[in-house]
Amino acid sequence: GMVANRKMFGSLLAGVDHIRHTHDPARNAFSVGMPQHGAELADDLERLVALHDASTIAAVIVEPVAGSTGVLIPPQGYLQRLREICDKHGILLIFDEVITGFGRTGNPFGAQTFGVTPDLMTVAKGITNGCVPMGAVFAQQKIHDAFMTGPEHLIEFFHGYTYSAHPLACAAGLATLDTYADGDLLTRAARMQDEFATALHSLR
Repeated sequence: GMVANRKMFGSLLAGVDHIRHTHDPARNAFSVGMPQHGAELADDLERLVALHDASTIAAVIVEPVAGSTGVLIPPQGYLQRLREICDKHGILLIFDEVITGFGRTGNPFGAQTFGVTPDLMTVAKGITNGCVPMGAVFAQQKIHDAFMTGPEHLIEFFHGYTYSAHPLACAAGLATLDTYADGDLLTRAARMQDEFATALHSLR
């Protein structure tokens, strides 16, 4: 991640560990498609499991494509390896798809592009085309049920914000989804990728 950006907040994030970044220009410069080198970096998670014990690790959160650090595509097998390790140790895998969601990788979501299903997915920006603030969390059924089938005296999901489910944001989201469907936009990047990649690599 961006170390300088989180430096001042470090003391507020007790118990948060970071694994190494996959950016490796020495081995992956000018890669066509997903870089060949770096899948082994996912094994840093095994090191943290050995250090802390899996029972103390709630989740791993990762962007399918690292956005603000350079639009870095994950190495071949990297996300699959994270999924394997999380499954092995009962750790939730969360994809931050605020940047990659809603067609930016040639599929509706990066999870589909890379063939890895997370337990939770966070989205924003593209859900309303950025014109109205809105965010959402998608969850697998097992996680949904864990919240919704608790003791009877508890509120189903004991969390909320003043502007949750704001009508304007919801209307913008629905209109945006209609626009994506009408224009077949969620897969447009996939149809353009070969032309774009050829033009980009011609600049080397």
